[in-house]
Amino acid sequence: MSHELQNENDMFYVGETPWHRLGTRLIEPPTTEEALKLANMDWTVDMRPLFNEHGDQSTHREIFRMDTNTTLGVVGPAYHPLQNTKAFGWFDPLIQDGTLKYETAGVLSGGKKVWILAKVAGDPIEIVKNDAIERYVLLAHAHDGTLAIRIGFTPIRVVCQNTLQASMESTGSKLIRVRHTANADTVLDKIRDTMVMADGIFRTTAEQYQFLTKIQVTEKDVRKYVETVFDLKNEEDRKRDSKLLENVVTLFTDGKGQDIPGVRGTLWAAYNAVTEQITHHSGRSDEGRLNSQWFGPNAARNKMALDYAIEIANKKAA
Repeated sequence: MSHELQNENDMFYVGETPWHRLGTRLIEPPTTEEALKLANMDWTVDMRPLFNEHGDQSTHREIFRMDTNTTLGVVGPAYHPLQNTKAFGWFDPLIQDGTLKYETAGVLSGGKKVWILAKVAGDPIEIVKNDAIERYVLLAHAHDGTLAIRIGFTPIRVVCQNTLQASMESTGSKLIRVRHTANADTVLDKIRDTMVMADGIFRTTAEQYQFLTKIQVTEKDVRKYVETVFDLKNEEDRKRDSKLLENVVTLFTDGKGQDIPGVRGTLWAAYNAVTEQITHHSGRSDEGRLNSQWFGPNAARNKMALDYAIEIANKKAA
């Protein structure tokens, strides 16, 4: 996998080294203006027409970085770019009133993909004693036209910084997709107003995690769970990905935080073994893991891991 972080200045993080282990370290959270520059996102994009070999103008357009004149992608006629200043501007009212603090932000693939992650003020939510999750808000999207804007809550497990996936089907707690259209700014503003009041909904997601701690599972259960989550349908698949399967089974018992009383041997431990694999071990590089987790297949796999764990828990509790 290619190195997608073009240089160390394409990202920042606040405080302790985050799970992605990338970027320039800051002691204190930056302002919106500072964050825009520290993430190397103080540039704009524009679009220009495309022509075929006969000189006829296409309905599609080329989108490019104005500071470097670098082509980022080809977009359709309905596409409207979300400028980086607008993305950070979405957070600004919540930063100014103390609801959020910037945690990390950055650029991948020379500007094709960007993200901003901000921490929600307040105490962590304990799943069991000494095992807590912090609340974050993520905005991520692609300037190359390949992905919609994604925005919503994403919890992170404090003990090992696993990025978890909220699965509630509500405006306040899942990653919502917003298309790059002319009314995207208006839609984003409405989402922000809703999310300010969504703490109760997010706590419902924490209750799902707590439910998983009540369900004990065996190694055989965990193997079946991992095979389903990673789509290992047959013996050939299991042989091909035997290292992954065995690594997740090992993480179930020996992963970070798995020895906490109330965690060991539970579905919560199994789910966190999968998220630790996705967050810390899958892929060939830190950049690749981050890219897959927020923009690629592991985004869907993370959500599926939680949904399937809850399905198992419901069956075992019945």
